[in-house]
Amino acid sequence: MIDSTGLKLFGQGEWDAEKHGWTRRSWRKLHLAVDADTGEIVACLLTDNGADDAAQVPALLEEIEGEIASVAADGAYDGQPVYRAIADHQPDPLPEVGIPPRTSAVPGTEGPEAQSQRDRHIRLIAEKGRMAWQSAIEYGRRSLAETTVGRHKAIIGPKLRVRSLPAQQGEAGIAAEMLNRNPIALSGAANPFRDGSRATADALHFQDPGRLSARQEPTRCRPHGQAEGLWRET
Repeated sequence: MIDSTGLKLFGQGEWDAEKHGWTRRSWRKLHLAVDADTGEIVACLLTDNGADDAAQVPALLEEIEGEIASVAADGAYDGQPVYRAIADHQPDPLPEVGIPPRTSAVPGTEGPEAQSQRDRHIRLIAEKGRMAWQSAIEYGRRSLAETTVGRHKAIIGPKLRVRSLPAQQGEAGIAAEMLNRNPIALSGAANPFRDGSRATADALHFQDPGRLSARQEPTRCRPHGQAEGLWRET
């Protein structure tokens, strides 16, 4: 299950805004892949706010260990590039893909034997309706990704505390690993990560962007690209 959400950015401008009473805010985009059976975050990426959701799919797939049975996402991921990225990553067995086609979508091929998965989705929706399609492919399971996003916002908080993008990528990855290792129900239980205060950064072992450290190297969910070096145990 793939989804994305925005995280507020508390960078130099925001530190100045807090000091001087300004209200300007910036943000990053967090992309998550969630195991539908366990609820575990198996891949995470942090990008700037202009990054296209669908364009992050290849990088998310690269982070996933083991065979993928199915991929589900919302309509923002619809299009042949995503289907192609999934097929390129795992051509055999090809994962089942459950992404709702846009309402204006038309099949790319006419012959039933040559139909792609997306073509079959479009035809099924045209014949039976969107609700019947959702039931047929168990699309409701995709809500697990939305639940995970909600857990992240409620438990870790809606902001990133460190200032540079590489450090923010590391912060997001460690937060995902903490959610995997310490599942906390969305209840009123006391939680040191909920208030979005500076204590959140300290609890995540981020005291300063130049002194970023993680006490344990995460096992699966890793920051992408240049942030990878920030994960080494210090």
